[in-house]
Formats: sequence, structure tokens, C-alpha cells
Amino acid sequence: MTPTISSVSAAPAAPAAARAPNASISAWYGLVILIIATLFSFVDREVLSLTAEPLRRSLGLSDTQLGLLQGVGMAFFAGIASLPVAYLADHFGRRVVLVAAVLIWSASAIGCGAARDFNELMLATACLGIGQAGLSPIVFGLIPDLFPPHQRILANTLYSLVATLGAALGLTVGGPLVTHVDEIRHLFPAALQALEGWRLSFFVVGLPGPLMALLILTMRMRRGAHAEAAETHGEGAGSDGAQRIGTVMYIRTQMRTVVGLFGSFGLVGFGFGAIGGWSPIIAARTFGATPTEVGQGLAAAMAVGTVIGAVLAAPTARWMGPRIGLATPLRLIGWGLVVATPLCLLLPFVPSAAAMFTLIGIQVTTVTIGSLLFATAMQDVSPPYLRSQVLAIGKIVTLLFATGSPIAVGLLSDALHESPRGLLIAMSIVATVGLGSGGLLMRWAERPFAETVRRFTAEPSIGGEKLEAKP
Repeated sequence: MTPTISSVSAAPAAPAAARAPNASISAWYGLVILIIATLFSFVDREVLSLTAEPLRRSLGLSDTQLGLLQGVGMAFFAGIASLPVAYLADHFGRRVVLVAAVLIWSASAIGCGAARDFNELMLATACLGIGQAGLSPIVFGLIPDLFPPHQRILANTLYSLVATLGAALGLTVGGPLVTHVDEIRHLFPAALQALEGWRLSFFVVGLPGPLMALLILTMRMRRGAHAEAAETHGEGAGSDGAQRIGTVMYIRTQMRTVVGLFGSFGLVGFGFGAIGGWSPIIAARTFGATPTEVGQGLAAAMAVGTVIGAVLAAPTARWMGPRIGLATPLRLIGWGLVVATPLCLLLPFVPSAAAMFTLIGIQVTTVTIGSLLFATAMQDVSPPYLRSQVLAIGKIVTLLFATGSPIAVGLLSDALHESPRGLLIAMSIVATVGLGSGGLLMRWAERPFAETVRRFTAEPSIGGEKLEAKP
């Protein structure tokens, strides 16, 4: 039995939200623990880049080897491991797998500090990437187990804000740690006090891992979460969950939603990947900005845009939900892209790096309002028992698109090498194509997205009250 699909719109969310109980204190405690774990992961990750130079001199590494550690050791292994880790989380318990992941990446950070050569460091770095591979799919899979549907937008937004600003926060914490680690050298066992500072930095960030794992185990899932996890509305599956579809069958039966949702987010990532990858280089090459000016300018644009977008995301979604219905997340992002895409066409004409960063900040603001609802949208289209895997697939697709856009800008810039602003023009073209086509595909995806939500989610987080299955 599947729900009847008559319209993209659903009944207003307000009556359901009024009847449903709010999240308990233990749910907010759990969210805080998840945020702290995520911040720890960013600090562990950023220590590698912060200690790169003393590490290179100590082990006699080349710049190519440093690049391999960052690109292959971290990014590649994190990418290929995210789906298997998500599979384990869906099948053996997300909280248990998250505990294992924390212990793996903490032990790997300590392994980085103990490495004696490039091979050992590469192995430790790869394990660090694998440990952190499924972090966001697991966490976003856990949030529905902590919060009722009407509060998931707020919980997802708070977590997404931290995750979006995670690299900056990791640098903020990791930088002083690496700088002042010698001041706490006397606190280490005598056998470790003579080690180089970069090694001690890795030990410091790795040691809290077991405590973090214990805190995760103290999280309590909300009452009814296990029942929701057993409930399905998919084809060939009864409400008791006796027959469940796998990931491949889910993709086959929901192909339009998968292509529309994942593809549109991937294209948006393609557009912003061009901007994020090349705007610092353009600021220095075209406008003569110093590294400090580039870092502060771009960081301010991203941070301010993200914070404003995050503040507006939840109230905007609550206001739009009864009017737009289940497709609210996609519509909000689409409207943001209506503003952001034309701004890409203005980039070749900016007179300074500050003006370019200002335009980028406006783009980030408009798109963030909707994109922070991405996790909520993914939760609502996923059967509870496939939630982490579906989130992992979305993450992988977005990363693949974002990886290709800097290359596209470079190729186009080489073709426009005679133009004094060829790089700006190339970035503008690639960003316009990515954001514009992403917006069109997102608009097309609204109806299949709403149908999938109705099919797999008894109580959507956005734009609908509890849906009853109808013949």
C-alpha cells in the first residue's frame, strides 16, 4: 500500500507540530555531543596541515608527498569509505559505529604523531580519513532518532552551521594548540617530553577520543525512534518492516528523485566549487591582495553569509511549509539560486577583491537559507533503515561535482589566457553554469521529491503533517 500522490503540497505542518511533543533535554544533550565530536574531527584533520612544515623537515618529505597525504590519505580514503561506513551504521546501529569511528580517527591521529617515515604517516592518515568518512551521514542519520519531525529543521540547521564552519573552527582551535604545545610539554610522560612539537600536537588531539566515545554512548534515543526505523512504506514492504528494499532497489525505484535531488545539489556544489577554489587565487593574482587579506576577506564573506542564512533558514521553512508543501527545501534553494546565479555574471566586472568577496557573501547567504535544509530533505526521502547510506551517496555525488569544477575553470582560463581577466571570466562561466543548471534541475525534482517523501516518511519534517497511507 502506498500513499496517493495528488499534489506536491501537503497539509499545513502547524497542527501536527502543536500536538507532537518537543524534544527532551536528552535530545539537546545528544546534539551537543554530536557537535563536539564533529569539532574534534575538524581539529584532528587541520592539525595535519598546521604541522605540515615541521613534519616535512623532520621526516624529509617532499611537497608531492605532502600533497599525497592531504589528497589521497585524507580525501580519497574518506570518499571511498563513506558509503561502506554508512552501510555499517544502518545495519549495526549508528551510535555504535560512530563510537568506533571516533576511536579509529583518534588512534590514527596518535599514529600520525608516532610515524617514523612517509609510509607509516600515509597509513595513519588514510585511517584518519576512513574514521571520519561517515561522520556527517551517521550524524544526520542519528538526528531523527533524537528529535521529532517538527524540530529536525532546527537541529539539522544548528549542526549544519557547525559543520559548514568546521574548517575555520578547526583552525581556530588547532592553530593555538600547535603554537603553544611546547608550553604543556612538561605534562607529558617523561618518555614523550623530548619529542618534536608536531608529534605532541597529534598526541594531544588524539587522546580525548576515548572520552568522546563514552559521551556518545550516553546519548539516549527518543521514544518511538526504533519503531520508526522498522516502519516502511516502500513497494514490497509491509508496515512491520518484514520486507525491506536495499540501496540499489531504492535508487532504481526512486530514480527521478535521486537524479533530481543528488544531481541538483551536485551542480550547486560544482558552481560553488569554482568560486571557493579560485577566488583566493584571483584575489591575489588579479587584485594583488596579500595572503592575510585573502584569508580574512573570504573567511568573513563565508562566515557572515552562512550565519545569516542559518538564522533565516528555520523560520523561513516554517513560514513556507504550509504554502509550498513538501517541496519547500528545494523551492527555497531554487529561489536562492535565482539571486545567486545572476551575481556570477557580475564577477568579471568587480573592481577589487573586497567587491568580489562581497558578491560571494551575498551568494552564500541566499543559497544557505535553503541548503541548510539539505540534510532534512535527505532524511525525509530516505527509509529510516537506509538513512545513512542515502546521505552518504548524496555526499559522494556532491564531492565529485565540486572536485571537477576547479579543473573546468583552469581549462577555460588557459583557453582565455590572452584576456587580462580571463580567470575571472572562466570562474564566472563555470559558476553560472553550475548554479543555473542546478536550479533548473532542482525545480524539475520538486514533484518526484514530494512523491518519495510521501512514500517513505509517515511524518515529514517540512511542509506536511503526519501522512496516512491510502490504497
